[in-house]
Amino acid sequence: MVETRRSFLRAAGVTALAATAGCITDAAETPEFLTDGPSYDGWFENTSNFTGTLDYTGRGQVEVEVGVPGNGGHFGFGPAAIKVSPRTVVRWVWTGKGGSHDVVAVDGSFESDYHHQPGASFTHQFDEQGVHRYVCEAHAEKGMRGAVVVGH
Repeated sequence: MVETRRSFLRAAGVTALAATAGCITDAAETPEFLTDGPSYDGWFENTSNFTGTLDYTGRGQVEVEVGVPGNGGHFGFGPAAIKVSPRTVVRWVWTGKGGSHDVVAVDGSFESDYHHQPGASFTHQFDEQGVHRYVCEAHAEKGMRGAVVVGH
């Protein structure tokens, strides 16, 4: 009797895991580059790690790494440009590489403190549609620039 109950519970657990596996995969689906991305008017001209705009629309939260390889050192945001839906929270997470970095909106709508320790983070919710440009103030001239495109 005990062995039968254990077998049943084990089978039920495997079935539940298999049923939710599709949900987990859908939520963590790999983003694709936009084929018709916005014009950044030269914003990324000197940003070596900019390869296009990744589409994260439909997600509640997106992470961007701070201090990824690029621009002659660890002076990049990864990814450099993303597209999100309105009300998406973007969380910047520091890698701990490239010295101290901050995240500052060009229009002044958000600004983090400087951090250098790995795992430090800063969040901002994007409600307003449009292109939101940002920099690391200390390394902007090296090309440490990013953008969040908000739209549907």
